[in-house]
Amino acid sequence: MNTETFFFVNLNNGALQLLREIPTLDSVPFPTDDNATDCVENTLNFLGVITKNQASMLQACTKYETPKSFILELLKKRYSNYSFFERGQPFSFLIDNDNLPLNTATFVGLLTSPPGRGHAVIFVKDNVGNLYLVDRQQRVKFLYKDIEKYLSFMGYDQNLVMLYFASNSEEYQLLGDKRKRYIFPSLRKQKDNPESKVQKIYGGKKNTKNKSRKNKSRKNKSRKNKSRKNKKRRYDM
Repeated sequence: MNTETFFFVNLNNGALQLLREIPTLDSVPFPTDDNATDCVENTLNFLGVITKNQASMLQACTKYETPKSFILELLKKRYSNYSFFERGQPFSFLIDNDNLPLNTATFVGLLTSPPGRGHAVIFVKDNVGNLYLVDRQQRVKFLYKDIEKYLSFMGYDQNLVMLYFASNSEEYQLLGDKRKRYIFPSLRKQKDNPESKVQKIYGGKKNTKNKSRKNKSRKNKSRKNKSRKNKKRRYDM
């Protein structure tokens, strides 16, 4: 049975405690680090998709921004039984459809309008039903009533955010990889060739020259042997 589900993770006590320690703001502007580029790594680390060390290594490799394909690959590596894909939704999707149970969080990709830059944040429903937008990179969080201020101040589009979904069907196995997959035949073990001639493995005519030479030499040997026998017979008479 093919099932598609909205991606979210359950928050353990450690994550909830970390969430409490992040200051809640109800006003903007707020102090921001414009040079920070590790929003994806911080978000995936908070959600338990990658460890802190993996986040540091990934940031060292990408330096400026993490490609979307990396996010899908990391999700797939963490949850190997599922395929993952992005889908654009209005921000209201997170609220109106009541997709998040208590004590859960999900990855949200914010986009500017018009599109130009993106930012990774976490949308949380805590153990008592409070809704937060957590910016782990800037180390701030906003209650639901203040999220609109945050989005507006940062220039993000409320009508289009990138959310992640998971599927255990084969329908999404090739998303992000539209290259044709060819099945190559297995190579046969090549025999040693003392004459350093490359033998053809696939197709083509067989090399019959060497065989014909061998056959001729064999015939010549048999003729010589016959002639020797005939000579012996003559002397024996």
